[in-house]
Amino acid sequence: MFKHSLVLFLLLLTDLSFGQIVLIQTQSDATIGLDRKAWAGLGNTSPLSDGYAHDFSLPASTISCQQITGIEIEISLTNYTNNNACPHFETYYNLFYGCTSYAGGATCLPATNLIAEPNYPVNVNPAPFNFGNPLGSPVNPNIAPDFGENLSIDIIPVSNPGCNPVTNGHISYQYTITVTITVTDTTPTEPTTPLECWETRSFDNIACDWIVTGTQPTQPNTACWETVNFNNNTCMWEVSGTQPTQPALECWETASFNSISCAWEITGTQPAQPNLECWETATFNNITCSWEVVGNQPAQPTLECWETATFNNTTCAWDVSGSQPVQPTLECWQTTLFNTMTCSWDISGMQPPEPTTACWETALFNTIICDWEVTGTQPAQPNLECWQTASFNETNCLWEVEGTQPGNIIETFVNFCPNDDKQLTAQTDIPNPSYLWSNGEITESVEIAAEGTYTVEISGGICSFETRIFDVSILETPMIESIESDGRNIIVNISNPGNVQYSLNGNTFQNNNTFFNIEGGLYTISVREANCIETVTAEHLHFYIPKFFTPNNDGVNDTFNLGGIAFFSSSEVSIFNRYGKLMKYSRNSVFSWNGTLRGQNLPSDDYWYVIILEGQKFTGHFTLKR
Repeated sequence: MFKHSLVLFLLLLTDLSFGQIVLIQTQSDATIGLDRKAWAGLGNTSPLSDGYAHDFSLPASTISCQQITGIEIEISLTNYTNNNACPHFETYYNLFYGCTSYAGGATCLPATNLIAEPNYPVNVNPAPFNFGNPLGSPVNPNIAPDFGENLSIDIIPVSNPGCNPVTNGHISYQYTITVTITVTDTTPTEPTTPLECWETRSFDNIACDWIVTGTQPTQPNTACWETVNFNNNTCMWEVSGTQPTQPALECWETASFNSISCAWEITGTQPAQPNLECWETATFNNITCSWEVVGNQPAQPTLECWETATFNNTTCAWDVSGSQPVQPTLECWQTTLFNTMTCSWDISGMQPPEPTTACWETALFNTIICDWEVTGTQPAQPNLECWQTASFNETNCLWEVEGTQPGNIIETFVNFCPNDDKQLTAQTDIPNPSYLWSNGEITESVEIAAEGTYTVEISGGICSFETRIFDVSILETPMIESIESDGRNIIVNISNPGNVQYSLNGNTFQNNNTFFNIEGGLYTISVREANCIETVTAEHLHFYIPKFFTPNNDGVNDTFNLGGIAFFSSSEVSIFNRYGKLMKYSRNSVFSWNGTLRGQNLPSDDYWYVIILEGQKFTGHFTLKR
């Protein structure tokens, strides 16, 4: 019966580059067969095995520079027992490497046999199998076990042939197998070989080797005249050489460098000399690279205004032609002078002005004496009556006769304002007049006490007599009967109609008693008789409720105003939409609404108002039009 105790793996590290790994297997009370047959491996459950084979896995490597440099195997046998049915006389020990477990009852196959140690006495421990430094084997001296591979150790007792352990008995041991694996760090020392300036050296942990990286900087492109050398100090290409100097050029020449021939190529042609006038010479200017033409055309001679000059390129001189304009025929009062600016004769002098003549006169100009001659006689004044006077009318060239035969009656209508100084004055052109009024007074003027007709007879000399009748009216001051507001209009009614004028401000008067489209407010109404300055005034509080307003910022009806509301002792205004929602409210203050609610424009629609003025309630609606 097999009894397996444990498998113990122990890692002992001494430093980063060196270490040992110890693998231990201990077996107690095991039965070993006697006919040298290999065992199928650790874990066989047969109680009568032919031998023991023990498998070990070499440790895995985690660092590329690690290398297995030694394997030591030590076997310790104790507690040997034998029933002497099949005694054995020696023990074999085999070590195999690189095998895989084999389930057929023998050592794992295929494998490389490292050792075969026969002829060990019974119950005698073999000397340690030490394959190390350099790793080698008596059987296969060039073998190099690697990480992760398998080792298999066989312990095989040898008995006489034909002794069957299954029927004859058994042998048993207790033993320990210790495998010590030496791991060495093989990291190579960094080479001391000098590097190029562009190279760097780094350690490759995968290849376990030092690698050199870097590339020499690419040689730059050079011009044809340049050479290039690599500078290991600056680790850069150094370019030297100078382009051939551009040759001296004429001003009309240009030079371009030919990188194929590595030489300057010159092109260009001197500008052609220009055609010259007869008076010109040409010299080439190398600074401006152009021909400079000098010489001046002979100066054109000073000409009279009627002359023209043409340059003759054959003679290289000016040819002058032309004649002065002929002097014109003059009037007797004229003189003439030739104007070289306009090249014409300027005539000066004015005919003597025609004299101012009376309507009966005529004037004719005498070119002999160079003056005006006036002829004609004023019409004779007509014979006059004693009351007539005559005056000559220069417009129609006639005598006009004026005057009134004594005894004529002149009627005059006179209006007096209430506060006027009511006095009549009989003005007349009669020489040394005398006056006789209808009330018997002999005076030039008379005081008026009442309306009526006043007559005065005026006489003076034998040929002066007339009667003047004055119809006198005393105007009434108008009396204001009532003032009423009709919507936006104010109407003024008076109790004594007449020629009345009306004013809202006392300055500007009108004949109509209605003031149209007046804003609400407190107004002082003035009325007066049209021919008088006395006025009668009355205050009127004009208040009305608009029927609509148009808040479109055109300056007309932009707000719903209740003008004049501030003059009431108490007021209250509420505006509602058609659903009864309150849009605006005001109490005891001026009222003006722009058609908004909380800063938002309200739509075009009808809105309702409730206005209470000093306890009197007004209701209705108006329209907002956008």
